[in-house]
Amino acid sequence: MGEQINITVTDLIPPDNLATIDANGKLGNAVSKNQFNLKIQNIADELDEKILQIQQQVETDFKGTLSPQDAAPSEDGSYKPTISSKDNIDVDPVNYGTLYVNAGNLRAKEGYDTMFYKKGTAWTKSENKKPDIDYNTTTLNPDSISKAETGKTISKYFKNQTILPRQTSFLKEDIVNVFDKSTSSQGYLNQGVFASNPNYLTSDFTPCQPGDIIRCKTYINWACYDDNKNLVVYDTVPGSAKEFIIPDNTLIAYFRIDAPISEKDTMMIVINIPYPQTYVGYGQNDIEFGDDNFKNLIVSTIKNNQLALREKHFNLLDTSKLSDGFFNSDGSINANPAAKLTDFIPVQPGKTYYAPGAWDSGYFDSNKGNFQLASGTGGTMVIPSGVYYMRVAIPASTLTPTSMIYEKTQNPVDFIPYSLASIISTLPAEQLRPLSSSIRGKKWGNIGDSIANFTTGYRVLIPTMSDCDMYNYAVDGGSYAPKTGQTMVISEEYVNMSNDLDIITVHAGVNDVSGGIAIGSNSDTTNATFKGALNVTYKGLIKKYLGKKIGIITPIQRQNNSDLLPYVDAIKDVAKIYGIPVLDLNAGCGLCPDIPEVKAAYFDDIGLHPNRAGHKVFANKILSFLESL
Repeated sequence: MGEQINITVTDLIPPDNLATIDANGKLGNAVSKNQFNLKIQNIADELDEKILQIQQQVETDFKGTLSPQDAAPSEDGSYKPTISSKDNIDVDPVNYGTLYVNAGNLRAKEGYDTMFYKKGTAWTKSENKKPDIDYNTTTLNPDSISKAETGKTISKYFKNQTILPRQTSFLKEDIVNVFDKSTSSQGYLNQGVFASNPNYLTSDFTPCQPGDIIRCKTYINWACYDDNKNLVVYDTVPGSAKEFIIPDNTLIAYFRIDAPISEKDTMMIVINIPYPQTYVGYGQNDIEFGDDNFKNLIVSTIKNNQLALREKHFNLLDTSKLSDGFFNSDGSINANPAAKLTDFIPVQPGKTYYAPGAWDSGYFDSNKGNFQLASGTGGTMVIPSGVYYMRVAIPASTLTPTSMIYEKTQNPVDFIPYSLASIISTLPAEQLRPLSSSIRGKKWGNIGDSIANFTTGYRVLIPTMSDCDMYNYAVDGGSYAPKTGQTMVISEEYVNMSNDLDIITVHAGVNDVSGGIAIGSNSDTTNATFKGALNVTYKGLIKKYLGKKIGIITPIQRQNNSDLLPYVDAIKDVAKIYGIPVLDLNAGCGLCPDIPEVKAAYFDDIGLHPNRAGHKVFANKILSFLESL
């Protein structure tokens, strides 16, 4: 050790404790002031965390799990069901699930996050649909897919071999065939009402919008339904037909069509695009990439029983899955080592494929059944109608390390390894898009008035678009300040919102205008005035949700909007005092009900409440606002 000096550290170490350090302050047995302060800070942080956990446990009203056999709890609180199932879903598609007799005869459904609430003798529940798909996030975080929009594909995106999760923002999906055979039903539409019949099939409820052009090879009847799947309009088309247009009716949200049962394996329904020349299976929508590392990253991180993506190969020959043999005429395999038989290869009817020679091979339908012998092809295979898979018996003598099977139109110049592939999504767009949202899985609580509470409005659209969990505290007639005949006062009721919300928004103000509430001043501290109620609400939310994301949404435009403008300005002024972000829908919702055509298409008769189509106009704006908080 170098030269030593003696010091006494009187502020941190007892005076009788002598410590030594070297002259350069690098060695010795003394505890430095920085080390001591850092240790104290670590202890304080751990203590603060424990205190916060205890506070959260004390503040919550959750009392524990509740099974169907448990007696009714004796104290008020929230109780989580222990079981859920699909009981009675066929009998009653709305009210199914496990029955909790001692919790007000409420039910817990499979696939939903449910909580029962008891207050006095009254029971109620909240339920939020869980995401339909789930990633193994050890390699790829679900939020890393930061964009997924319809109608575009981009290939050769990556320029280097380093692929970070955030670089997956180029993913695009272009949906084609919306007919899902697995959800269709045997039967037909009798004046829009489903009737069982083994000779026909009927598509499931498929989302649509007025003006959409629906195309299909053939159908007999079609019908349109509202958000609750109640019949709105139907039509009967004698004989075969190819297209129809969704009527101009804002109630319409879904359509169904029927067709002969013989169409089940090749049926396609497309919306607003030309009818495909060759069969495209449900969900077979290209999402392309140009770097093989991306395939390894994505495919390996999706659970096997919840595949969202699959591969589309340019070279269809996977030599790792070759087996000995060729096909006999009855579909059995002659295990002759002189031939190498491929696994099932996806093909399309009418297209031509090339293989390096072929003995007796096999064609199959979309279910890999209905074997047809393919003999004498010589390596050039023209796919017959109704065939969607083939297995090729290649002479072992013709196989080389660069052998390929490919669609004739490609005519590759160089060898393409089997591992080079595109990614094909097997999910419809409405299931893929929520993966892009930064609020996926977050708890969003919204308190407000009838526009916020609209049953088919943005409060149900946004969870579908983002996979967030929505907690609705809005009430028709709700206002910031008390008024005559009031049903809910936001400046008083916000305290009853759940304590564990991640995102909190307030969307109100119209009823304060109609109630004649005085605007008041920024310094008002009671809810007797509008600005006073804003102060009480915003300050209270900040205290209640420290560190959480809080946002304010102004009322949208209404007819005679000038009466509303001073209240909109007041909302922005007071929110600015507290540094709370504001989404000014009054200035930017995209709807002006003073224009008769806009009012007729997007509002009710008085030009105040937007209909479902109106909510669709600004739902994306609210979602973007929530994601920006």
